[in-house]
Amino acid sequence: MHFDTSLIILLSFKIRTCIMYNIFRLIFFIQFISCDYDEVSFMSLIDYNRGDYSNLILSSPHGGFLGANITMLQKLPNAGCYNNSLQRCVYTERDCLRLDINGSFIFQSDARCVNERTSTSQMFYLTLAIANEYKTLTNHRPYTILNRLTRQYLDPAEDLLMGTFLLENATRLYMDYHRLIAMSKESIKSRYSRGLMIEFIFHKYSQTIHLGYGYSHHEWKTHNYNLSKSTIMELLVRKVDPTSVIVGNHSLSHFLQLVGFQHVIPSLRKQNSDEHIIKYRPSTYSTEIHSCKTLGGRINSILFSYPIERLRSHSLNMEASRIAQAVHNFINANDMKLLSSNAYSIESMQYFLWSFIYLLPYCFLHI
Repeated sequence: MHFDTSLIILLSFKIRTCIMYNIFRLIFFIQFISCDYDEVSFMSLIDYNRGDYSNLILSSPHGGFLGANITMLQKLPNAGCYNNSLQRCVYTERDCLRLDINGSFIFQSDARCVNERTSTSQMFYLTLAIANEYKTLTNHRPYTILNRLTRQYLDPAEDLLMGTFLLENATRLYMDYHRLIAMSKESIKSRYSRGLMIEFIFHKYSQTIHLGYGYSHHEWKTHNYNLSKSTIMELLVRKVDPTSVIVGNHSLSHFLQLVGFQHVIPSLRKQNSDEHIIKYRPSTYSTEIHSCKTLGGRINSILFSYPIERLRSHSLNMEASRIAQAVHNFINANDMKLLSSNAYSIESMQYFLWSFIYLLPYCFLHI
Protein backbone atom coordinates (compact mmCIF):
# COMPACT_ATOMS: atom_id res chain seq x y z
CA MET A 1 0.00 0.00 0.00
CA HIS A 2 1.27 3.46 -0.86
CA PHE A 3 2.62 5.40 2.13
CA ASP A 4 0.38 8.43 1.52
CA THR A 5 -2.73 6.26 1.23
CA SER A 6 -2.01 4.42 4.50
CA LEU A 7 -1.36 7.73 6.25
CA ILE A 8 -4.69 9.10 5.05
CA ILE A 9 -6.50 5.94 6.20
CA LEU A 10 -4.89 6.16 9.62
CA LEU A 11 -5.67 9.86 9.88
CA SER A 12 -9.29 9.36 8.84
CA PHE A 13 -9.69 6.53 11.36
CA LYS A 14 -8.35 8.72 14.15
CA ILE A 15 -10.62 11.60 13.13
CA ARG A 16 -13.69 9.36 13.13
CA THR A 17 -12.69 7.80 16.46
CA CYS A 18 -12.18 11.22 18.01
CA ILE A 19 -15.52 12.52 16.74
CA MET A 20 -17.39 9.42 17.89
CA TYR A 21 -15.71 9.54 21.30
CA ASN A 22 -16.66 13.17 21.88
CA ILE A 23 -20.23 12.57 20.72
CA PHE A 24 -20.60 9.67 23.15
CA ARG A 25 -19.11 11.84 25.91
CA LEU A 26 -21.64 14.56 25.10
CA ILE A 27 -24.54 12.10 25.10
CA PHE A 28 -23.38 10.64 28.43
CA PHE A 29 -23.01 14.11 29.95
CA ILE A 30 -26.49 15.19 28.83
CA GLN A 31 -28.04 12.00 30.23
CA PHE A 32 -26.15 12.47 33.48
CA ILE A 33 -27.30 16.02 34.11
CA SER A 34 -30.85 15.20 33.01
CA CYS A 35 -31.62 11.88 34.62
CA ASP A 36 -29.10 10.52 37.09
CA TYR A 37 -28.60 12.12 40.47
CA ASP A 38 -26.52 11.31 43.49
CA GLU A 39 -28.63 9.75 46.22
CA VAL A 40 -27.26 12.31 48.66
CA SER A 41 -28.34 15.30 46.58
CA PHE A 42 -31.72 16.99 46.80
CA MET A 43 -32.43 16.07 43.20
CA SER A 44 -32.73 12.43 44.22
CA LEU A 45 -35.97 13.46 45.97
CA ILE A 46 -37.53 14.17 42.57
CA ASP A 47 -38.10 11.26 40.21
CA TYR A 48 -37.46 12.56 36.69
CA ASN A 49 -37.58 10.66 33.42
CA ARG A 50 -36.85 12.39 30.15
CA GLY A 51 -39.39 11.54 27.49
CA ASP A 52 -38.62 9.40 24.48
CA TYR A 53 -39.81 11.42 21.43
CA SER A 54 -43.03 12.25 23.28
CA ASN A 55 -45.04 15.47 23.62
CA LEU A 56 -46.70 14.41 26.88
CA ILE A 57 -45.67 15.47 30.40
CA LEU A 58 -47.03 13.70 33.48
CA SER A 59 -46.43 15.23 36.91
CA SER A 60 -47.34 14.10 40.41
CA PRO A 61 -46.75 16.75 43.10
CA HIS A 62 -48.66 15.01 45.94
CA GLY A 63 -47.55 11.41 45.54
CA GLY A 64 -44.67 11.66 47.96
CA PHE A 65 -43.80 8.89 50.39
CA LEU A 66 -40.49 10.11 51.87
CA GLY A 67 -40.78 11.94 55.15
CA ALA A 68 -39.28 10.13 58.10
CA ASN A 69 -35.57 10.48 58.87
CA ILE A 70 -35.01 13.29 56.36
CA THR A 71 -32.75 15.31 58.61
CA MET A 72 -31.74 17.95 56.06
CA LEU A 73 -35.34 19.10 55.57
CA GLN A 74 -37.64 21.00 57.88
CA LYS A 75 -41.36 20.27 58.12
CA LEU A 76 -43.69 22.95 56.81
CA PRO A 77 -46.23 24.47 59.21
CA ASN A 78 -49.76 23.13 58.97
CA ALA A 79 -51.14 26.65 58.58
CA GLY A 80 -50.11 30.18 57.78
CA CYS A 81 -51.04 33.23 59.79
CA TYR A 82 -53.49 36.04 59.18
CA ASN A 83 -52.18 39.51 58.40
CA ASN A 84 -54.65 42.15 59.60
CA SER A 85 -53.10 44.90 57.50
CA LEU A 86 -53.31 42.90 54.27
CA GLN A 87 -56.55 41.20 55.39
CA ARG A 88 -55.41 37.84 54.09
CA CYS A 89 -53.32 34.82 55.03
CA VAL A 90 -49.56 34.94 54.62
CA TYR A 91 -47.29 31.95 54.28
CA THR A 92 -43.78 32.87 55.30
CA GLU A 93 -42.15 31.72 58.51
CA ARG A 94 -40.77 35.15 59.32
CA ASP A 95 -44.16 36.87 59.11
CA CYS A 96 -45.77 34.35 61.46
CA LEU A 97 -43.29 34.66 64.33
CA ARG A 98 -44.77 36.15 67.52
CA LEU A 99 -43.32 36.92 70.95
CA ASP A 100 -44.59 34.65 73.71
CA ILE A 101 -44.88 35.52 77.39
CA ASN A 102 -41.26 34.49 77.95
CA GLY A 103 -39.97 36.87 75.31
CA SER A 104 -39.10 34.11 72.84
CA PHE A 105 -40.22 33.99 69.20
CA ILE A 106 -42.66 31.21 68.37
CA PHE A 107 -44.53 30.35 65.18
CA GLN A 108 -48.19 31.31 65.58
CA SER A 109 -50.58 29.95 62.95
CA ASP A 110 -54.23 30.78 62.31
CA ALA A 111 -57.16 28.40 61.83
CA ARG A 112 -58.29 30.50 58.84
CA CYS A 113 -55.04 29.67 57.02
CA VAL A 114 -54.89 25.87 57.31
CA ASN A 115 -53.14 23.98 54.47
CA GLU A 116 -53.82 20.46 53.27
CA ARG A 117 -50.68 18.41 53.93
CA THR A 118 -51.77 14.84 53.18
CA SER A 119 -50.02 12.72 50.56
CA THR A 120 -50.32 9.19 49.29
CA SER A 121 -47.66 7.09 47.63
CA GLN A 122 -50.39 5.52 45.50
CA MET A 123 -50.47 8.66 43.34
CA PHE A 124 -46.74 8.33 42.73
CA TYR A 125 -47.09 4.74 41.57
CA LEU A 126 -50.31 5.40 39.65
CA THR A 127 -48.67 8.18 37.62
CA LEU A 128 -45.64 5.99 37.01
CA ALA A 129 -47.88 3.15 35.86
CA ILE A 130 -49.76 5.50 33.50
CA ALA A 131 -46.43 6.48 31.93
CA ASN A 132 -45.52 2.81 31.41
CA GLU A 133 -48.91 2.02 29.89
CA TYR A 134 -48.67 5.03 27.59
CA LYS A 135 -45.29 3.83 26.37
CA THR A 136 -46.80 0.41 25.64
CA LEU A 137 -49.52 2.06 23.58
CA THR A 138 -47.37 4.50 21.63
CA ASN A 139 -43.82 3.14 21.95
CA HIS A 140 -42.87 6.60 23.32
CA ARG A 141 -42.34 7.26 26.99
CA PRO A 142 -43.76 10.56 28.31
CA TYR A 143 -41.77 12.97 30.46
CA THR A 144 -42.43 12.31 34.15
CA ILE A 145 -41.71 14.58 37.11
CA LEU A 146 -42.75 12.92 40.37
CA ASN A 147 -42.28 14.33 43.86
CA ARG A 148 -40.95 11.75 46.33
CA LEU A 149 -41.49 13.98 49.37
CA THR A 150 -44.70 14.21 51.34
CA ARG A 151 -46.54 17.52 51.41
CA GLN A 152 -45.31 18.01 54.99
CA TYR A 153 -41.96 18.98 53.42
CA LEU A 154 -42.85 20.31 49.96
CA ASP A 155 -45.95 21.16 47.93
CA PRO A 156 -44.89 22.08 44.37
CA ALA A 157 -48.51 22.42 43.21
CA GLU A 158 -48.94 25.61 45.26
CA ASP A 159 -47.19 28.93 44.79
CA LEU A 160 -43.73 29.40 46.24
CA LEU A 161 -44.85 30.93 49.54
CA MET A 162 -47.53 28.38 50.38
CA GLY A 163 -45.55 25.43 49.02
CA THR A 164 -42.30 26.13 50.89
CA PHE A 165 -42.86 28.89 53.51
CA LEU A 166 -39.57 30.15 52.01
CA LEU A 167 -37.59 27.55 53.97
CA GLU A 168 -34.23 27.25 52.24
CA ASN A 169 -34.11 23.55 51.36
CA ALA A 170 -37.79 23.37 50.45
CA THR A 171 -37.33 26.38 48.16
CA ARG A 172 -34.41 24.72 46.39
CA LEU A 173 -36.46 21.57 45.81
CA TYR A 174 -39.43 23.60 44.64
CA MET A 175 -37.32 25.40 42.04
CA ASP A 176 -35.77 22.11 40.87
CA TYR A 177 -39.19 20.50 40.45
CA HIS A 178 -40.49 23.31 38.23
CA ARG A 179 -37.18 23.61 36.38
CA LEU A 180 -37.51 19.98 35.30
CA ILE A 181 -41.00 20.67 33.97
CA ALA A 182 -39.66 23.73 32.11
CA MET A 183 -36.83 21.63 30.62
CA SER A 184 -39.38 19.08 29.44
CA LYS A 185 -41.49 21.79 27.79
CA GLU A 186 -38.49 23.21 25.98
CA SER A 187 -37.59 19.75 24.71
CA ILE A 188 -41.13 19.30 23.38
CA LYS A 189 -41.01 22.72 21.70
CA SER A 190 -38.00 21.68 19.62
CA ARG A 191 -39.85 18.71 18.12
CA TYR A 192 -43.62 19.23 18.30
CA SER A 193 -45.86 22.16 17.43
CA ARG A 194 -47.96 21.49 20.54
CA GLY A 195 -47.92 19.37 23.68
CA LEU A 196 -49.87 18.34 26.75
CA MET A 197 -49.07 18.38 30.46
CA ILE A 198 -51.28 16.51 32.95
CA GLU A 199 -50.84 17.01 36.68
CA PHE A 200 -52.16 14.13 38.79
CA ILE A 201 -53.41 14.91 42.26
CA PHE A 202 -56.03 13.14 44.40
CA HIS A 203 -59.16 13.77 46.43
CA LYS A 204 -61.07 11.69 48.97
CA TYR A 205 -64.62 10.57 49.68
CA SER A 206 -65.76 10.43 46.06
CA GLN A 207 -65.79 8.14 43.04
CA THR A 208 -65.74 11.00 40.52
CA ILE A 209 -62.76 12.22 38.51
CA HIS A 210 -62.45 16.03 38.55
CA LEU A 211 -60.69 17.73 35.65
CA GLY A 212 -59.41 21.29 35.88
CA TYR A 213 -58.97 23.63 32.90
CA GLY A 214 -58.56 26.98 34.63
CA TYR A 215 -62.25 27.88 34.55
CA SER A 216 -64.51 28.27 37.55
CA HIS A 217 -67.86 26.52 37.84
CA HIS A 218 -69.68 29.88 37.59
CA GLU A 219 -68.00 30.70 34.26
CA TRP A 220 -69.18 27.43 32.75
CA LYS A 221 -72.72 27.82 34.09
CA THR A 222 -73.05 31.31 32.57
CA HIS A 223 -70.98 30.60 29.42
CA ASN A 224 -69.15 33.82 30.22
CA TYR A 225 -65.63 32.50 29.96
CA ASN A 226 -62.48 33.98 28.49
CA LEU A 227 -60.22 31.66 26.50
CA SER A 228 -57.13 33.45 27.78
CA LYS A 229 -57.93 32.20 31.28
CA SER A 230 -57.84 28.58 30.23
CA THR A 231 -54.86 26.28 30.69
CA ILE A 232 -55.67 24.67 27.32
CA MET A 233 -55.97 27.91 25.37
CA GLU A 234 -53.92 26.62 22.42
CA LEU A 235 -56.32 23.71 22.03
CA LEU A 236 -59.49 25.75 22.47
CA VAL A 237 -58.67 28.41 19.86
CA ARG A 238 -58.29 25.74 17.17
CA LYS A 239 -61.84 24.45 17.64
CA VAL A 240 -64.99 25.78 15.98
CA ASP A 241 -66.85 24.77 19.13
CA PRO A 242 -64.39 25.22 22.03
CA THR A 243 -66.73 23.59 24.55
CA SER A 244 -66.36 20.26 22.73
CA VAL A 245 -62.79 20.03 24.04
CA ILE A 246 -63.94 20.24 27.66
CA VAL A 247 -67.42 18.71 27.77
CA GLY A 248 -68.00 17.35 24.24
CA ASN A 249 -66.88 14.46 22.05
CA HIS A 250 -63.30 15.76 21.88
CA SER A 251 -62.91 16.11 25.65
CA LEU A 252 -60.77 14.05 27.98
CA SER A 253 -63.85 13.37 30.10
CA HIS A 254 -65.56 11.81 27.05
CA PHE A 255 -62.67 9.41 26.43
CA LEU A 256 -62.42 8.59 30.14
CA GLN A 257 -66.07 7.58 30.13
CA LEU A 258 -65.52 5.43 27.04
CA VAL A 259 -62.88 3.36 28.86
CA GLY A 260 -65.06 2.79 31.93
CA PHE A 261 -64.99 5.84 34.20
CA GLN A 262 -68.67 6.56 34.71
CA HIS A 263 -68.35 9.76 36.73
CA VAL A 264 -66.22 12.60 35.36
CA ILE A 265 -66.64 16.35 35.93
CA PRO A 266 -67.02 18.40 33.82
CA SER A 267 -69.03 16.29 31.39
CA LEU A 268 -71.97 16.53 29.02
CA ARG A 269 -73.65 13.67 30.84
CA LYS A 270 -76.50 14.82 33.06
CA GLN A 271 -75.28 16.03 36.43
CA ASN A 272 -77.14 17.15 39.53
CA SER A 273 -78.59 20.59 38.89
CA ASP A 274 -77.75 21.78 42.38
CA GLU A 275 -74.84 24.16 41.91
CA HIS A 276 -73.64 23.63 45.46
CA ILE A 277 -73.33 19.85 45.08
CA ILE A 278 -71.34 19.85 41.84
CA LYS A 279 -67.77 20.84 42.62
CA TYR A 280 -65.67 21.72 39.60
CA ARG A 281 -61.99 21.38 40.37
CA PRO A 282 -60.10 24.66 39.91
CA SER A 283 -56.61 24.46 38.46
CA THR A 284 -53.60 24.41 40.74
CA TYR A 285 -50.95 27.10 40.64
CA SER A 286 -48.51 24.76 38.88
CA THR A 287 -50.89 23.84 36.05
CA GLU A 288 -51.58 27.52 35.47
CA ILE A 289 -47.96 28.68 35.32
CA HIS A 290 -46.94 25.81 33.01
CA SER A 291 -49.87 26.22 30.62
CA CYS A 292 -49.72 27.68 27.13
CA LYS A 293 -49.95 31.22 28.50
CA THR A 294 -46.28 30.99 29.44
CA LEU A 295 -45.07 29.09 26.38
CA GLY A 296 -46.35 30.91 23.33
CA GLY A 297 -49.43 28.77 22.89
CA ARG A 298 -47.71 25.40 22.61
CA ILE A 299 -48.39 23.52 25.86
CA ASN A 300 -51.86 22.62 27.10
CA SER A 301 -52.21 21.84 30.79
CA ILE A 302 -54.92 19.76 32.50
CA LEU A 303 -55.38 19.07 36.18
CA PHE A 304 -56.45 15.48 36.83
CA SER A 305 -57.87 14.97 40.33
CA TYR A 306 -58.22 11.24 40.90
CA PRO A 307 -60.64 9.76 43.48
CA ILE A 308 -58.20 7.81 45.60
CA GLU A 309 -61.01 5.74 47.15
CA ARG A 310 -61.37 3.92 43.81
CA LEU A 311 -58.19 1.98 44.52
CA ARG A 312 -60.01 0.13 47.29
CA SER A 313 -62.02 -1.73 44.65
CA HIS A 314 -60.03 -1.23 41.42
CA SER A 315 -56.59 -2.44 40.41
CA LEU A 316 -53.94 0.27 40.14
CA ASN A 317 -52.61 -1.22 36.90
CA MET A 318 -56.09 -1.44 35.40
CA GLU A 319 -56.77 2.18 36.33
CA ALA A 320 -53.46 3.22 34.77
CA SER A 321 -54.23 1.31 31.59
CA ARG A 322 -57.63 2.99 31.21
CA ILE A 323 -56.28 6.48 31.87
CA ALA A 324 -53.38 6.00 29.44
CA GLN A 325 -55.79 4.84 26.74
CA ALA A 326 -58.07 7.85 27.32
CA VAL A 327 -55.14 10.29 27.18
CA HIS A 328 -53.85 8.65 24.00
CA ASN A 329 -57.28 8.96 22.36
CA PHE A 330 -57.62 12.57 23.53
CA ILE A 331 -54.26 13.53 22.00
CA ASN A 332 -55.07 11.85 18.68
CA ALA A 333 -58.59 13.27 18.47
CA ASN A 334 -57.32 16.82 18.89
CA ASP A 335 -54.36 16.68 16.48
CA MET A 336 -51.83 17.23 19.22
CA LYS A 337 -49.04 15.10 17.75
CA LEU A 338 -48.12 17.30 14.79
CA LEU A 339 -44.39 17.78 14.35
CA SER A 340 -43.12 21.33 14.37
CA SER A 341 -41.45 22.76 11.30
CA ASN A 342 -38.00 22.88 12.90
CA ALA A 343 -38.30 19.26 14.05
CA TYR A 344 -37.77 18.07 10.48
CA SER A 345 -34.71 20.27 10.08
CA ILE A 346 -33.28 18.97 13.36
CA GLU A 347 -33.83 15.37 12.34
CA SER A 348 -32.35 16.08 8.90
CA MET A 349 -29.30 17.70 10.49
CA GLN A 350 -28.85 14.69 12.79
CA TYR A 351 -29.08 12.33 9.83
CA PHE A 352 -26.57 14.42 7.89
CA LEU A 353 -24.15 14.52 10.83
CA TRP A 354 -24.17 10.76 11.36
CA SER A 355 -23.85 10.16 7.61
CA PHE A 356 -20.89 12.52 7.47
CA ILE A 357 -19.15 10.80 10.38
CA TYR A 358 -19.75 7.38 8.87
CA LEU A 359 -18.62 8.34 5.35
CA LEU A 360 -15.69 10.52 6.38
CA PRO A 361 -13.05 7.73 6.04
CA TYR A 362 -14.32 6.78 2.62
CA CYS A 363 -14.03 10.38 1.48
CA PHE A 364 -10.34 10.36 2.46
CA LEU A 365 -9.82 7.09 0.61
CA HIS A 366 -10.98 8.64 -2.64
CA ILE A 367 -9.02 11.88 -2.40
